[in-house]
Order: sequence, then C-alpha cells, then structure tokens
Amino acid sequence: MTTNASDSERLSRMPLQPGGHTIYFYYTPEQRLRFLPLLAECQPGTKLVIAAPRQDFELLSECLRREHVHSVDLTHVDVSLAWRRSLSAILDAVLLELQRGTRRVLLLVDFDRVLPPYAAYELESRLASELRGNRVSFITQYCAADYRDPLDVDLLRPFGLVVVADFYSHRSWRFAASDDEATQEIAAQKRAA
Repeated sequence: MTTNASDSERLSRMPLQPGGHTIYFYYTPEQRLRFLPLLAECQPGTKLVIAAPRQDFELLSECLRREHVHSVDLTHVDVSLAWRRSLSAILDAVLLELQRGTRRVLLLVDFDRVLPPYAAYELESRLASELRGNRVSFITQYCAADYRDPLDVDLLRPFGLVVVADFYSHRSWRFAASDDEATQEIAAQKRAA
C-alpha cells in the first residue's frame, strides 16, 4: 500500500532525521525554498553545505540571511552542467567537514535545471552509498518541470523519502503495490491546478 499526503505546512516543518535523506521535486519558486527554514533550526555544531548553480546561490543566500543562518556555518559548492564533477565536489566538501570534526553536516543540493532527468537515479545512488553511515543529513532538489516522463518513485525510494510538490509517498512494509496510481494521481492534480 502506498500512502500519499498533501500537506505543504507539514512538509515545511518536517524534521530531517540524523542520517536522513529527502529527495524533492518542486514546481514553483515557493516550493523550491520550502526546506530553507530547516537550515535555520540546525543544532549548534552543524555545518551546512549548500550545492546549487552559481546563479541560484545568491537567491538561496538571501533567503538564508532572512532565516538568520550565518555564513560561517555555510559552505557553497557550485553545481554545473558537468554534474559528475559537481557530485565529486559535493562529496569532497561534506567529507572535508566530517574530517575536520564537525559533529553533523546538513547538505542541501539544488540541481534546478542543470541535471538531466535520467541522471537523478545514478546521482541519488552515489550520494546514498557514499554518505550512508556518516553524520550527514541531506535534501536533494530537482525542478520537476524538466521531467516529461513519469518518475519511477520505486527506483528512488530506497535512497530516501520522495516528495513531489506537496505530496510525499512511502511504502508500507506489509504491501507491495505499485506506485503507478500515486504517480498518475500527482500528475492529474498538477494538471488540474
């Protein structure tokens, strides 16, 4: 059985558990900034690593300042069209912070329109395998408008909680139903909006 919920307020307050991973697909600028308040609520000793295209980092930085996130707690990694190189830079930045003795790292990666849709599965697999077991919580974000084909949530779910706009989906351990209905429902609601 697949459970879906629409609750944008709950999503914006959703805590990211230590070691947690959220995979997020947004449609609007407001949805894109949804998780920034979580960054302001970081515990002392948490280092923030923000990875985004250079042109988007100014917007994210301004929003973080409004949330009172100080730049001393922040590392920026530039995400470019060479996404595999960007992934290596992201992993290097996170692992460097852990080597420096940081108690916890919170990583927010926003690929906006830089990452080709087919690459999300490979990227999520690499991030999960490289960061699993470390003191890292992370959110990866993608612009859902770039995905013309339906998302295969089953391929992403092993890596973290999958959120599409205001809907999140998780599988009950007792049922193995397909996510086709959930994907179709989300697409129908998007068209109706």
